Amino acid sequence: MQFLGVFLVIFFLGCDYGEIDVQSRPTGMQKAASQPTPNEPLSQEPTEVGDDIPTDAVSDNVPDDGILDEKNVGSVIFVRPGAETLAVSGDYNLSLLASELPEQVIYSVFYTLEFGATTGGSLIFSQDVSRSDYLWDTTLVDNNVYYFYVTYQLGEQVISRPSSAGVLVANLSSNVPPSVTLTNFANGGFVLKSVATAVSYAVSDLDGDSLSIRFDYSADSGETWVLVAAAHTGLTSYSWDTSALSQGPNYRVRLTVVDGQGGSTTVSSAADFGVAATNITWSNTMLPLFQSQCSGCHLEFGSGSSVFRRDLYSSPDKGAFEDRFNIVLRVGNGTMPPGGGVGVDDLNLIKLWIQNGAPE
Repeated sequence: MQFLGVFLVIFFLGCDYGEIDVQSRPTGMQKAASQPTPNEPLSQEPTEVGDDIPTDAVSDNVPDDGILDEKNVGSVIFVRPGAETLAVSGDYNLSLLASELPEQVIYSVFYTLEFGATTGGSLIFSQDVSRSDYLWDTTLVDNNVYYFYVTYQLGEQVISRPSSAGVLVANLSSNVPPSVTLTNFANGGFVLKSVATAVSYAVSDLDGDSLSIRFDYSADSGETWVLVAAAHTGLTSYSWDTSALSQGPNYRVRLTVVDGQGGSTTVSSAADFGVAATNITWSNTMLPLFQSQCSGCHLEFGSGSSVFRRDLYSSPDKGAFEDRFNIVLRVGNGTMPPGGGVGVDDLNLIKLWIQNGAPE
């Protein structure tokens, strides 16, 4: 037996088994530590994007399952409308800006009546991100305030972004008459006769029509009118020759603006203005007039001195300047002077003086 044991030792030492490949072992030959322990699940559930996992565990690209890493999603934003709601009509240029998006991405723009809404709107257009502008025909919708939102899809994710402002659609169903405003001679005034008296005004037309202006004047507070120009085209002023007009306080002007599409607007002076050959002042006109017509009562210590003094231009409660409106009223209704005697021409001089600003 001793001899047999020695023989077996020599036999095993002399055999050549070669190199053993551990990786080629059957699974049952792996280390026991790699096998699940009792009550341990064989695998964990997949981790969702957004769970508390290391940053490098999320791909920078859109994965096959369509789940996006929102840190790297591009965007489409509104450039027009911008930050303020504006009134528009006709075609309105909607403008958007796309950044960091593949060219094949299609975005759609919707309109809605609800600010900040991103669903439930009406489609205006769809186009790829290589195009940024679109002309929206606002005549296809009712006049109202509209807001917008844009939607686009990346993988399986749909992204919606609202506009920060809207537009007030104000389309006109028919021709809109022009507008005109007098900027002088609108509420009285005074003008010296001249070959070039400027009548200033402002006109506009929402339709953009070509405008012409008819110009008339009245010397009797608008009772009758005299044509000056039938089709003036200047849009800011008219040079009016007043040199041949009679002196008087009852002038008015009237402008009629015509747009050639059946629309017209007329504006006229709301109060009389005066036309005179010379400057009307207290010293050159009113003092001589009051001295001749008011000397009986409106002197110092006279019965009318407490009302005004004919020899004082300005004085608290007694000057002609302070009492000018009462003077023209009383002379105009015939209660002053008590016996009458002030004719129309003298009354017109008082009116012209007041229209001129009642200068000294």
